[in-house]
Amino acid sequence: MSTAQQAVKTAFTFRLRPPPGLEKTLMKELKLLRDINPRKIPGRNILEVTGPEETLWQLMYKSRIAEDIQLRMTQPFSARGEKELESKLATMPWHCYLPDSEKHSDLQFKMPQTRAKSFKSKLFHTQLIRDILIDAITETQVRKEFKQ
Repeated sequence: MSTAQQAVKTAFTFRLRPPPGLEKTLMKELKLLRDINPRKIPGRNILEVTGPEETLWQLMYKSRIAEDIQLRMTQPFSARGEKELESKLATMPWHCYLPDSEKHSDLQFKMPQTRAKSFKSKLFHTQLIRDILIDAITETQVRKEFKQ
């Protein structure tokens, strides 16, 4: 079974952010959708849903209230320096998350929004972490283009 096929069967975690005051309404809307069981994150204005890739498309297509849908790509991990962070990002299955340039040749690649956090690390500069992440994504796209 290929990695792409495994990714389809993998359960992803999605976070939905409703406008202020509409958390309960979004919760009701999501419960009306089939096979979606949302849970509220305590102390935050965010709902969390777990499911396969199809759940993401269903949420994007049918939710009229959610302002933002985020996908957690990996569990938090530690990296003691820039080189270790680069090597760990290089092992991520980016092909599962980035569009295939052969199938979508008419679409221009748009860099996804990224966010970085640092906790008790030598890599305290979050902009540096984001730059390393964007370089890893860009490098993956370049390798795809030239089939390396």
